[in-house]
Amino acid sequence: MLPRWYVLRCPDNNALSQAQAFSDKGIQAFTPLEYRATTLGEEKLWQQVPSRPDLLFLHATYDEIHDSIAAQKSGRLQFVYDNTAPNTSTPLTIPQEAMNNLIRVVECSIPQSYSVTDDEIHYRPGGMVQVTDGPFKGIIGRVARIHTQTRVVVSIPGIISYATTYVPKHQLTPVE
Repeated sequence: MLPRWYVLRCPDNNALSQAQAFSDKGIQAFTPLEYRATTLGEEKLWQQVPSRPDLLFLHATYDEIHDSIAAQKSGRLQFVYDNTAPNTSTPLTIPQEAMNNLIRVVECSIPQSYSVTDDEIHYRPGGMVQVTDGPFKGIIGRVARIHTQTRVVVSIPGIISYATTYVPKHQLTPVE
């Protein structure tokens, strides 16, 4: 069986420590991070924190992940199941291309890029676009208006949406 991207819930909101534990076992783990401003005295500092401390993405086979969870004996991690297939218990898997886009937009590490809720996103008419220049070059997503700025949103429906910083229109090309 080939490795796939699975989504797990961390009820203890400890996705970072869980990601490290899986990485130590040789399993590729990813949890989206974003910058958040904190104040220390009168100084404003930006710190990277998990966008969703309850979400963990793992790239491995189902059996490898299942066995690792069983070995922990805590029983706290849970697979996220595909709710589009009623009356089944199929763990949700994310296509490689969708994960590549999410990982790339998160790893740009620009403070104004962050996870967004569906209420914040106002999609523009049209389909998918690819960013052709700048720090987000190559990322594929949908154009949206968020807080009065044109941004590209990379989304894994029902799981997470992540917005870039402002992207000028001339840096966007429609994707067929």
